[in-house]
Amino acid sequence: MENMPTLIWLCVAAILVASMQIGFMFVEAGFVRSKNSINVAMKNVIDFSIAFLAFILVGAALMFGYSGSGFIGWDSNLLGLNSISPDIIPMLVFQAMFCGTAATILSGAVAERIRFPGYLLIAVVVSVAVYPVVGHWIWGDILMGEKAAGWLQLQGFVDSAGATVVHVTGGFAALAAIMVLGPRVGRYAKDTGDSQHIQGYSPVLAAAGAMILFTGWLGFNTGGLDPRSAEFSYALLNTVIAACAATLAATFLGYLRSGVFRTEYMINGLLSGLVAVTASAPYTMPIMALLLGIGAALFSLLCAEFVEKKLKLDDSVHAFSTHGAAGVMGTIAVPLVARPGTFEMPLFEHLTIQTMGTLLAAGFAFATVYAAAYTLNRLSLLRVTEDEEVMGLNIVEHGTVLGTASLETVLKRLNEGDIDLSARVDFDPFDEGAELAHGFNDFLARVEKSERLAREKLLAEQAANEKIERDILVKVGDQERERAEEINATLARFQSAFENQVHQLQNQALQLASQSEQLMVQSDTSEVKASDANSIACEAVEIAQRVSESTNELAATLRDMSFDMGSANQSVQTAAQASIKGRNAVSSLEKGAEDIGKLVASINYIMRRTNILALNATIEAAHAGEHGESFGVVANEIRTLAQQTSGVSIEIQDIIGNISGLIGEAVARFRVIDEEINGLTAITSEAQKSASQQASKGDQLGQLVKGATELSVRAGHNVDLVAEQIGSTATSAENLGETASVLKNIASDIEDNFNAMQSKIRQN
Repeated sequence: MENMPTLIWLCVAAILVASMQIGFMFVEAGFVRSKNSINVAMKNVIDFSIAFLAFILVGAALMFGYSGSGFIGWDSNLLGLNSISPDIIPMLVFQAMFCGTAATILSGAVAERIRFPGYLLIAVVVSVAVYPVVGHWIWGDILMGEKAAGWLQLQGFVDSAGATVVHVTGGFAALAAIMVLGPRVGRYAKDTGDSQHIQGYSPVLAAAGAMILFTGWLGFNTGGLDPRSAEFSYALLNTVIAACAATLAATFLGYLRSGVFRTEYMINGLLSGLVAVTASAPYTMPIMALLLGIGAALFSLLCAEFVEKKLKLDDSVHAFSTHGAAGVMGTIAVPLVARPGTFEMPLFEHLTIQTMGTLLAAGFAFATVYAAAYTLNRLSLLRVTEDEEVMGLNIVEHGTVLGTASLETVLKRLNEGDIDLSARVDFDPFDEGAELAHGFNDFLARVEKSERLAREKLLAEQAANEKIERDILVKVGDQERERAEEINATLARFQSAFENQVHQLQNQALQLASQSEQLMVQSDTSEVKASDANSIACEAVEIAQRVSESTNELAATLRDMSFDMGSANQSVQTAAQASIKGRNAVSSLEKGAEDIGKLVASINYIMRRTNILALNATIEAAHAGEHGESFGVVANEIRTLAQQTSGVSIEIQDIIGNISGLIGEAVARFRVIDEEINGLTAITSEAQKSASQQASKGDQLGQLVKGATELSVRAGHNVDLVAEQIGSTATSAENLGETASVLKNIASDIEDNFNAMQSKIRQN
């Protein structure tokens, strides 16, 4: 006891660790739904009681007793408090608090779906078979000295305050339990398998629990240290630094991941920082504690997402990532964050021991709890049914309704159609949700009444509609009967007429049979003439072929004539256009003659003015005497010019007169040409039309000749069967006669049209 911390601080630390049970209860209760909150409170109280008693009565003998192998200890004096020294009682109580913490970590992970008795049995397993064994490996010498040291402790494994003994043990025990239990109802979507967030009913309560844990952790990390030592001071400071750094890091890392500041990120970040620094709190520098807290927050966050989204494991409070994963990281990192000179062991060797010890402790806790949970689940002692889970563990396990749990149950059953509107919420008049439940029952009563009235109204409307439908059906039935009677009468008339037709047909058949017999008799006499008919048919084919060739030549000639008439028509059109242009030119010439006449008139005017000017000049010359000789000369010149102009004017007038006469004659001739062109256009158009018609009739004649040829060919082929088909031969002969008559008529029409066209062409 000389090396133990002072008794007062150890007792205070034990009290602080005990208060952490309140923090765990608040965190878990805040993270679950209100319908399971009573179950959470019950578990946290009961598992602490079980863990404390199990450890004091059995666990301490296994953890602190002597062992030859270092795997598990045993001391009968510690078994059942048989004989213990008062000096070790404070440390024994302190370690019992740690055992209670390890068991409680499991509670949050399996919340909302585990049976209460099954959970208590697993808490016993953790308190007796897991925590004491791992504790002996690492802390075996705490009470009895070096002789009771565990095998990891002898190898140099370091875990100052239980990052592995408490948190890795509890975290991996939680992982094993949730793997056996499976996820909560609705935690993962049935169609896609995506995780769906289940919101706890009180994040404020969870945050309060986290702060209580923070406070209790100060005793958790320093309780085994001498308050007067440097290690104690470092442990106290590093615990706070790591927790604060992890809180901030997790909060902002969570914001970067989700875009919001979520409470669970902050709380789990705080706890992961506390867990990670627990193994090295007395041995590290404050700056390393800060980095350790940040690293733990990041590692815990990524681990939580991996477990939730990849492994599809439902950890209600992320206990595994917060305690198990952060504990593994913090324990392995001890040699990396320790102050220089703290440990004499080489770094790589120390890292190897830390890694091996942590993983072995985690594997042992996982395997032990998994075996226990699997066995209990096979016995139906672990997982509640789906209906019980939906109802809530408060009422299923403890017979207590808290808040709106009963209301939620009724609403869910109404939504699923399990109950009708006559259902009511059962509630305790003194419960906090009594007024809400009472109001909801009133609402259901009003809805039920409205539904009943609506149903009655609907039934009345259906009855009225049914009556209308029946009336319509009766009316339609009457109409259908009348229509059926009309149809029957029509059918009767049709039957009578049909019978008459059948009777007539039978008579016709008898007559046809009689005629057939006569034809058969005649066919017997016609066999002799079959050969002659065959020869005649062959000659008819040859004649028809020659007629067809002549007809085709005639049609070709008519088509050529039609083409020539078209060309003539185009030439006539060209002549008409030339006539129009000539007439326009004559008109222009006539206009030019008129302009020349106007010019001659102007010349005559100038001539008269010139004569007057010559006369005036002569008069002036006479008056001037000798001085006016020049005027006389000018007057003579002007007079001569006037005379010449007069002569030219007379000649121009004669020419214009002749041109006008020619223009008139040209206009008259152009009118005659226009009339001839118009007549020629009409004749050529009519000739082209007639030629086209004759060509078309020639084609028809060719088709008819072709048909006659085919008939002749068939007659030639069938002449050998004339005895059996004499009626068909007669019909073919008649058709040939009719065809010949048609051909004759068409040929006559073609000849008449052709002669008419020729006479018109000759006339033109």
